[in-house]
Amino acid sequence: MKLSVQILFSLILIVLVGCQRDIPKPKSKENKSSAFSLTDQVARVVAATPHPSSFTVRHQINGKNVLIECKLQDISFRHDLPDKQVGKIIVLIDGKKTEEVDSPVFILKDLTSGQHTITLQVVNLANQPYPLKKEINVDIQ
Repeated sequence: MKLSVQILFSLILIVLVGCQRDIPKPKSKENKSSAFSLTDQVARVVAATPHPSSFTVRHQINGKNVLIECKLQDISFRHDLPDKQVGKIIVLIDGKKTEEVDSPVFILKDLTSGQHTITLQVVNLANQPYPLKKEINVDIQ
């Protein structure tokens, strides 16, 4: 009986001592709030940093006509889109302004034979230029 009481007492003591470990509190709760605030700050900086719009131009020569297709990322030719800036394209052929276009696809008709430099400048409705300008060289036969 004395032996079984000692064994029982020893087992209870082992269980109680084993459960008394000091487990450190996780630090992840403290770091989460600072990580989110840092992520939010980085996101705000990225959103506030102006990024250049994408402006790509494809062209195709068909006789004395040149078909031009423009793709703009952040500028629209439509006046009813509030989330985009509205613009138009000023077309210069060999340095001389020939027309203003308010469509992303247009045709330059009846160009004279020879080599020409076509400059496309994207401007707002008040003719103030955006930093979007392309030059293409064509050879009309």
